[in-house]
Amino acid sequence: DITGGSCDGTRACSNAVQIDGSVGDITGGSCAGTQACAGAGQSGGSVGDIAGGSCDGFQACSNAGRQDGSVGDITGGSCDGGRACYYAGYQDGSVGAITDGSCSGTQACYYAGYQDGSIGDITGGSCDGTRACSNAVQIDGSVGDITGGS
Repeated sequence: DITGGSCDGTRACSNAVQIDGSVGDITGGSCAGTQACAGAGQSGGSVGDIAGGSCDGFQACSNAGRQDGSVGDITGGSCDGGRACYYAGYQDGSVGAITDGSCSGTQACYYAGYQDGSIGDITGGSCDGTRACSNAVQIDGSVGDITGGS
């Protein structure tokens, strides 16, 4: 379900969940901005719930969990900023839940967990700032949880 003023912006949620993909509920004013969640969970990919004003900004969560990739729930105002979580968990990559205002800033978690890369949960306000965790753990790499403002 999409509720609470979510998917607000030009093509904010266009092509999300297309071609056997999945995205949970989008609530609480999330996916706000031009193409904020466009293509999320597309082509066999998956994204959990997007809630609490998360994915706010130009292409903030665009293509997250796309092409057989996965991203857990994105909640608590996380992925806030231009391309903050753009292509996170893309192309067989995975990122756990992104919560508590994490991945905030321009390209903060841009391409994180990309192309068979794996990252645990990103919580506690971690990966905040311009390109803080961008390109983290790509091409068959892995790392555990990123927590506590790391």
